[in-house]
Amino acid sequence: DLNNQNKIFEWDINVQKILDKIDIKTHRSNSVYFLNPLLLKDGHIVVSHIKPGEPLIKISPIGELASFNTEYAFHHSLEIDNNNRIYAPIRRIGIDPSSSFDIQGFSILDTNLKIIKVFSLLEIYESIGMNYKIYSKDPTKDPFHLNDVQPYHNDFGKDIVLLSLRSLSTVLAYDLKE
Repeated sequence: DLNNQNKIFEWDINVQKILDKIDIKTHRSNSVYFLNPLLLKDGHIVVSHIKPGEPLIKISPIGELASFNTEYAFHHSLEIDNNNRIYAPIRRIGIDPSSSFDIQGFSILDTNLKIIKVFSLLEIYESIGMNYKIYSKDPTKDPFHLNDVQPYHNDFGKDIVLLSLRSLSTVLAYDLKE
């Protein structure tokens, strides 16, 4: 409770047990850190940014591994919408030979970390006629470095996400149904 400066709950996380279950052998348990925690209503925590492959991990209130997803490399912010869907930036490891940069986008997942839908930033940029921005006069190998995917609640019944891209210094509002 930040308002009252009181600790309400503490998770006792067995990091080594989690690393063993998701088969990550390259890290020692005392050197792992979790980023971008998302606290769910039931007391579970979803975290990202544990190398290699950057899986998404769900930890139970008693500190046990509840589920994980290694389909993509998940990174940066984790957000949740009013329907309990989790939004996470993703990338494929390696360069797409047809485009010369990382394949990136965002995913929508359920609270068990199962992917509901994936959106490609390259496809979004092409669909809205902004793909010229990708190949600007100062091209980068990482044009779609996505720092934040924020579901936006509006009064018009549209499913909008706000996307913040580092390298292109851009914020986009994207209608998920367009």
